[in-house]
Amino acid sequence: MIKIELLSETNFCLESLDSYNRKQNVNKVYRRIDGEYALVECKYTEDWDLSQKRSVAKQISSDDYITYIALENDTVVGFIGLLKKLNGPYMILDMMQASSEYRGQGVGTRGDFYDKKNERGRFATVWSDIC
Repeated sequence: MIKIELLSETNFCLESLDSYNRKQNVNKVYRRIDGEYALVECKYTEDWDLSQKRSVAKQISSDDYITYIALENDTVVGFIGLLKKLNGPYMILDMMQASSEYRGQGVGTRGDFYDKKNERGRFATVWSDIC
């Protein structure tokens, strides 16, 4: 069973993403064009090597982020990273990832990822369309 937890020193370390499978064939991405977001064709494969996994692990465990991780058997299978610095009254969802073998299983759309209260006492409200 997948559980959602706030990232902490007890459930995450720099090696926690070493077995994370971040491989995805991307066909379309959102780009800002004339002040509006548009879905445009942009084909590439994203495949993180160990160095990139460790870099992301360091980033999401830094003081700049509020990060929630999805765990199955104490293994990270997904995460969201919210920037602590507000953009006006809003929090920015900077990262939202699900390990390849868990995509399409609702890891990224689980309500308990989104109903967590952050340390400032505000609720982080986010949504996504996964293409």
